[in-house]
Amino acid sequence: MDKDLLLYYMRKADIGTAELAKRLNLSTKTVYNKLNGVTEFTASEIREVAKACSIGGRGIIEIFFTDYVN
Repeated sequence: MDKDLLLYYMRKADIGTAELAKRLNLSTKTVYNKLNGVTEFTASEIREVAKACSIGGRGIIEIFFTDYVN
């Protein structure tokens, strides 16, 4: 996962970690763990992140699937 790119989209959408956690119905600590690669985002969480941050298809791939696509 490209944490820096996701944080860029979050800043652009004016969504902080606490707000993202609320939208995902997760604790802030859980979101921090996901952002830091301790655990992975699920497919449904990725959809909600994309919706909340207005991230298009290419952005989703660049953020969440950079380890798999090059």
